[in-house]
Amino acid sequence: MLQEGFAEGVPSKTIKLRVVDKTKGGSSYETILEDGVIYVQTLPDRWWCNVSEAGSNIVGLL
Repeated sequence: MLQEGFAEGVPSKTIKLRVVDKTKGGSSYETILEDGVIYVQTLPDRWWCNVSEAGSNIVGLL
């Protein structure tokens, strides 16, 4: 099911890491789906913190 949801929701089959100045929720990481690509976004000074949480809501996006 997860593979099917990923194939439908992310037709480009691409996950990218993006360093941004500010996340929408104010957390160290956020995951967004944009133009068929999943972006795991982080802050420049926090990219190394809580890496186990990066992408934790991908299932919710699909």
